[in-house]
Order: sequence, then structure tokens, then C-alpha cells
Amino acid sequence: MPPDRMDPTYHPLIDETPLAHRRRKTQPSRLSPLRCCVWSAALLALVCGAGITLFFYNVFKEAYKVAAAPHRVQHANETLLFQGPGIADNESHIIRSFFGAKDKGGVETFDLKAAIWAKVGTEDEEEQDASWTLLYSEDVLKDVEVTAKSLKATQRVTLPRSLLSRLLDSSKSQLQASFAMLPSSSTPVDPLLDFHTFRSSRNATYFSRDPLHPLAPLLPGPVDSKDLLKRFLGNAAVTQPLLRRSTVRKGKGTDGQSAEKKVVQLVTSSIVTMAKDFAVYDLEGFNASLAERNRFRALYCARDASSNPACIRSFSTDGHFENLIEFDNSVGGDLSMAKRQGWRYGPFLTTRYGLAGPKDLMRVKGNETDDLSFDWHITWTAASPLRLAVSSPFSIAFDAVERDKVDVHEEASSQDFVEIIHSAMGHHVRPGSRPLARVAVRAVGAVAGFLQVPIDAHYWLTRSLSTGISLPFELAYITLTASDLARDVIKALIRRPSFFDSVLLPTILFLISTSILLSQVNLLFGLEWQWGGPKGFVPVGLERRRPTHSERASRRADGQLDWRWRVLLVVATAVLLDYGPTLPHILTSSYTPPSDDAAYKLLPRHFLTHDSILFATELLAKLSQAHLSYRLRTFAGTHRISAILVLLHSICDHGPTILTSFFGSWEARPPLYVSDLVAVLPEAVLAWQAVRYPTVKQEEEEEE
Repeated sequence: MPPDRMDPTYHPLIDETPLAHRRRKTQPSRLSPLRCCVWSAALLALVCGAGITLFFYNVFKEAYKVAAAPHRVQHANETLLFQGPGIADNESHIIRSFFGAKDKGGVETFDLKAAIWAKVGTEDEEEQDASWTLLYSEDVLKDVEVTAKSLKATQRVTLPRSLLSRLLDSSKSQLQASFAMLPSSSTPVDPLLDFHTFRSSRNATYFSRDPLHPLAPLLPGPVDSKDLLKRFLGNAAVTQPLLRRSTVRKGKGTDGQSAEKKVVQLVTSSIVTMAKDFAVYDLEGFNASLAERNRFRALYCARDASSNPACIRSFSTDGHFENLIEFDNSVGGDLSMAKRQGWRYGPFLTTRYGLAGPKDLMRVKGNETDDLSFDWHITWTAASPLRLAVSSPFSIAFDAVERDKVDVHEEASSQDFVEIIHSAMGHHVRPGSRPLARVAVRAVGAVAGFLQVPIDAHYWLTRSLSTGISLPFELAYITLTASDLARDVIKALIRRPSFFDSVLLPTILFLISTSILLSQVNLLFGLEWQWGGPKGFVPVGLERRRPTHSERASRRADGQLDWRWRVLLVVATAVLLDYGPTLPHILTSSYTPPSDDAAYKLLPRHFLTHDSILFATELLAKLSQAHLSYRLRTFAGTHRISAILVLLHSICDHGPTILTSFFGSWEARPPLYVSDLVAVLPEAVLAWQAVRYPTVKQEEEEEE
């Protein structure tokens, strides 16, 4: 038989496909109403998202413009700016900075004069009746270019013992420092210039609006009222209180009442910040803003209303609209003969960003036998308006906080916070220290820790099999955690604080822990709930299913590590932490607390019994999960990303403590305990298994 006839091919003469099927294939596909609605909703959501993104982009751009140049409206028109030599008619319509580039008519170099003033008051006399006494006056920085970024000087200051005792006797006594930028002595102002028409939105007599709390004067001795240049420069000066009074609560006395002690501290660090903005203003707009700010301070910032937050000096509100002076070099007042004339505004100086930490404070006891000498650290720095605006929320005064007990760790943390703000402002910090890098790394760790919570909740709430999970100790750990959170919520409710302040977060974490706990109980006992009722949210039945083959195999593998040894290990670890020998720190803390500081005691002593059991249970839960994953060569117990986030959190938390060669040391650097190292090891193993092993599938298998 021919080869082509051994396996003949059948070719039908007609299409034997059923008629309905043929019609279905030939009909064009149409968009169903449901699909049309879905696509329309998606398109609408995309358009709305683009609109919202564009809106926030424009808001951010406008906010950036306002922060970078808050007084742009008062800036002079570009056509009014004069750059050439000689006198221009436009110079009488614009205002330039007194300090600035020489080719723009400004003073390029300056001296920073610092002075310390004392005013001794008594309890029965009005505070404004006391006069200021000059204790110290010196040009701490000389021939500084106005374009400099930051300079630091240290001066040795001595305060008389007799004056200290008088300052401490009355709460109305004050000790203030004043700082002023004066033209450099090596390049003085042209003596032929005649300064006149001085205007100010600050009180020209006291350099302040509040007569009850006048600021210290600028220069020793009286200032001639006709010397408008000195009044102008003095009006631009800034002051800083150098005495801090606080009340510290000590332990209870014999009468059962908590004893209070008055504490007086001396500030030994000052930071003077100049707004690095040399804008040219329109004269009419500048005068209007100066007059408006003057009226506002006269109405709302005098006497008892001086504590109004709107009265706090800031560049965004006051700006350069605080003082103004006119000059010319005419002879006999004949402006036609003048070769130079114009208007100038003074620099905006502030000590608001010179936060003083605990290390910058010196305790004054009042019983000193000798004069008190100290090193006064003075820093002059320039900051852009944008940096001033960003740093304003953090520019708070670090007064002594009333507390039951002096907490060394809290003081160290306050010092670190101050250094972070100074580093962000570009101020000098300790050599080799990187506060911003340390904060960034620890912030990444905190974010990783927070992200782990919803990821773990999603994992447990979507589980249908317990395959690959070591449940008993995981269940015990979640139970202890939920009980801790419940205790925190109850304590917070008893204290009756604000709900959103201290109750909301523990409540959310408690609800998440409880839901995880219920899911783990269902997996352990194989419970299946039947739901019904309205919307299917009411449980109407419960049954227990038989474990699948994979679950039984997983439990057999988990049982190879005897549970009795695990319980014994938990008990031994908890007992060792509470009653065992003291273990040395791997790395000691950077601060030296008193001997009775429980937060610094060696590892076994600072654990309470419940905390020890919680630590031991968590450790055994991680070890059990790592053991089971190794036996099955699969990964379970959490999502892969969650295991990596846990390890990332620990690395970012302990990394700055260990790598002091890069991050530098800081005041509140915690010690590295043996427990920290022990806790990281199983986390590293679980993260390695998450990357190396495949995850357990969520597929039901037929029973054996």
C-alpha cells in the first residue's frame, strides 16, 4: 500500500462545528455594561488622582516660594535697581541692606559685639525701676565677611560672687546677653555720611515693646539720641536670657509631701543667627509693612499680652521691617550737592535657634566662695529664609522640666535632640558626630518596624493551613503581647488622658494582636466558622476539620524538637535573666548615670519577671520556627518581606550604637546588651531562610 494511504487525512467538505458555536465566533465582541462602568471608574480615578497630584504639587511649590522669600511682594521692581556709579533717582525709592556687597553700597565686613548685662531686682519693687549693669563687653568676632556661613568663638567670662548671690535672691533679677553686628573697626563707615530719618517697629527706648521686660542696652554708657546710626544698629541687636530658673521635685519628705527645690542654671552657649537675605525692597511697601507691624505690636504685644505666640519674632512675620534709616553725604543739608544717598535696613538677628542642651547649662548654687568663671561659647551663623522657616517648629526654649526625679537618660536625650537641630541648622557640633545620619538610619528602622505590623496581620488573617508554622510558642508569645497591650490600654483609661494622645495607638495594636491570636487558634485546632446573617458577618456555625497530610507532616517535623526541652529552655532563660549572675555589657553607654539608675543596671537586673518570660518566649518562638523551616526546607510563619523588615529594624536600631567610628558618639547612646545580640541571631537566620527557601503553598490536600 502506498505510504500516503497508510494514514489518510480526513478533510470534511463542510464545517461540522455546531451552529451556535459558529455564530458565537463570528459575532464581534462587545463591551458589557459592567466592564464599561469599571473602565469608566478607573479612568475617572486616574483623572482625579492626576488632579490631586497636580494640586498638591502647586501647593508645595507655592509654599516653597513663600518660605524661600516670604516678603517677595515688597521686593523692588527690577527696573528700579541701580548698579552704576553715582546717584540715581531710583535710589530714593528703594531700600537696600546695610550689610551687603560693597558694589551695592553695603558694608561687607562687621564685628560681632557681645555683652552681658545684669539687673538686680527685689520682690517688692517694680522690675522696670532696676537699671542694667554692664558685666562684660567684647568684640568676640572681628572683620567677618557678611557672606560667611558660620564662625565660633569662646570667651572666658567671670561673674562676681557678690552679684551671683544677689541675682539668686530675687526671682525678678535678670542676666541677659546682647549681640549686635557693627561695622568692622578696620573698615569703618564713611564719616562724611549723614544718617537721619530713623524709623523702627521696635521700641526705640528699650529695644522692645514690653516695658515690663525691657531688653538690655547695646553699648555701655548712654547713647546720644542724635547719634541715629548707633540707635539704628542697637535697634537691630538681639538678646538672650542667660539665667534659667526651674523647680525640681525631689522625693517625699517627712510630712508625705513631695519636696521642691529651686534650681538656677547659667546658659554657657549662645548662637546668633542672621537671616541670609539681602533683598532690595520698594520704599513704599517697606514703610507700609513697618507701620503695620508697629501697630500690631503696640496693640497686641504690650505688657501682659507679650506672651502672645503671634508676638514672637520670626523672619516670616517681622522680616527686615524692624528698622530703617536714611543717609546722604550732602554738605549743609543741600541734597543737590550729595554724591551718595539712599535708604538702608538693618540685619535680622535672632537667638531663637540657639537651643541650649543640658551640657550647655551650669548649675549655680549660690554659696560659691569665689567668683564664677566659665567658658562662653558664641556662634554666629547665617541661614536662608527657607531654613529658618523649616526650623521654626523646633525652635523652642529648653527650660528645665519639672519632674519627680532628675532623669539622666532624659537629659542626655535632650542634649542629642539639641545637637540634631543644630546640625540641621548648619551649626557647629562635636567633631566626628553625624546626628542627621544617625537619625535617618534609626528612622528607617522605625518605619521598618511599623510596616511589619500590618504585613504580619495580613499573613495570619489570610492563612488557611498551619503547614510549616511552629504554632505553640508563637501563640504563647502573641498571648503575652496582647495581655501587655490590654494592660497599657486599661492604665491609660484609668489616668483619663486624651484618647488620641495615649490610648489610640495601644488600642489599635491590641485589636491587631487579638485578631492574630484568634487566627492562630483557628489554625492550631483546625476550626472552621460558618458565617451568615446580615452581610455575612454573623457566625452561625463552627466545626473542626481534620488536619491535612502536609499539616501532620509539619507537626511531626516540629515535634522532633521536644516541647519539654523548649519549656525548660524558656524557664531557664527567664530565671537566668532575673536571678542569674550579672553579665557585662558588650558596649557600655555613653552617659554615666547614678548607681541607683535602674535603666542602666546590668542585663539580668533591669528585667521584670513578666518581661523576662516575654523575652524568653519570643526567642523560643523564633528558634522553633527556624528549626521547622530547616527541617522542611520551606519558609513559613510570616511573609518574606516581614522577616527582612525585622532584621532591618534591628540593624538600624543597633547599627549607630556599634559603628561609632562613622556615626560618632552621642549623649544618650544606649549600651549593647547580650540579650540584643542573642535576639538578632534568630532574626538573621529567619531572614536568610526567607531568601533561600520557597514559601509554603496555601492549597488544601486530600486526607490520607
